[in-house]
Amino acid sequence: MHIILVLLLLSFSVAINASDHAAVSAFKDAISGSTIATTAWTGDDFCIWLGIYCDPNTLRVTDIVLRADDSSDSVVGDKKLDLSGSWTGLLSNSLCLLDQLTTLIITDWNSISGEIPPCITSLSQLRILDLSGNRISGEIPSEIGKLTQLVVLNLGGNQISGSIPTSIVSLQNLKLLDVSNNQLTNEIPSEIGQLKMLSRVLMGRNQLTGSIPGSVAGLTRLADLDLSMNKISGLVPDAIGSMPVLSTLNLYCNELSGEVPGSLFGNKGLSHLNLSRNVLEGNLPDSFSSESYFTALDLSYNKLNGEVPKSLGSVKYMGVLNLSNNDFEDQGIARNGCFWYCFPQCDC
Repeated sequence: MHIILVLLLLSFSVAINASDHAAVSAFKDAISGSTIATTAWTGDDFCIWLGIYCDPNTLRVTDIVLRADDSSDSVVGDKKLDLSGSWTGLLSNSLCLLDQLTTLIITDWNSISGEIPPCITSLSQLRILDLSGNRISGEIPSEIGKLTQLVVLNLGGNQISGSIPTSIVSLQNLKLLDVSNNQLTNEIPSEIGQLKMLSRVLMGRNQLTGSIPGSVAGLTRLADLDLSMNKISGLVPDAIGSMPVLSTLNLYCNELSGEVPGSLFGNKGLSHLNLSRNVLEGNLPDSFSSESYFTALDLSYNKLNGEVPKSLGSVKYMGVLNLSNNDFEDQGIARNGCFWYCFPQCDC
C-alpha cells in the first residue's frame, strides 16, 4: 500500500512537471535563433536551465530571470548569451500555463519585441513582472488588476501604447510602478491613490494628458514621483507638499499652470524638485526654512515673477539651483554658481 501511494505521488509530480516542461519548451522555441536555446537550455531537466528556477519539492517553475546586463544570469561558462537573433513575440501564451510563476524578469535585451499576452493576468501568484528595456509594443493588458500579488510592475523603456488600465488600482500590494519611456496616452487613473503601498511611481517620457490626480497625495509611502516629459496640465496639487516621505518630485516638461504650492518648499524631506519647463506663474512662496535640504531645485523656464523669497537664503543645503528664464525682479546669479543669497556650503 505504501509503495502504491509513493508511486501515485511521483506520478502526480511528473504530470505537473510535464505541464511546465511543455510551457517552457514552447517558450524556448519562440526564441530560437539565439544562443540561449542551443547553449544554455539543453536536456530535459529544465529546472537546471539558466534563468529558470523551480520549487525543489514540486519541481514547478517559480521564477524566470533573464537579465541582459547580469553576468550571473547571462553567461554559461565563457559564453555570453545572445538574444539578439530572432527572438520576437517575447511572451507566448505558453508562459500563461506556468501557474506557479512568482517572478518574470526579462530585461534590457533591446531587440525583443512582441506584445504582452492578455492571459498573463491569469498568473495569480506573480509578484514581480519586469519586462523593462525591450521593444515590447501593444497595450498593457486591461485586466492587469487581477495580479493582486504583484509587488513590482516594471514595463519601462519599451514601445507600449494606449492608456494605463483603470484596473491597475486593484494592485494593492504594488510598491514599484514603472511605465516610463513608452508611448502611453490619456489620463493617469484618478484612483491611483488607492495603491497605499507604492514607494515609487515612474511615468515620465510618455504622452499622458489630463491633470495630476489629487488622490496621489494619499500615497503616504511614496518617495519618488516622476511624471516628467508628458502633456499633463492643470495645477500642482497643494497636498503633494504634505506627503510624509516624498524625496524626489519630477514634473518638468509638462503644461502645468498656476502657482507653485508653498507646501513643496516647506516639506523637510523633499530634496529633489524639478518643475522646469511648464507655464507656472506668480510669486514664489516665502516658505523655505533652515531645515530645507535640496540637492536640486529647478524652476527654470516658467513665468514666475516678483521677488525671490528671502527665506531661500536660510536653507540648510542647496546643491543645484536653477531659477533662470523667469521674470524675477532679482536675476543675480553670483560667483561659484550660487544664487544671490549665500548658502552655507558656498563661498559667497
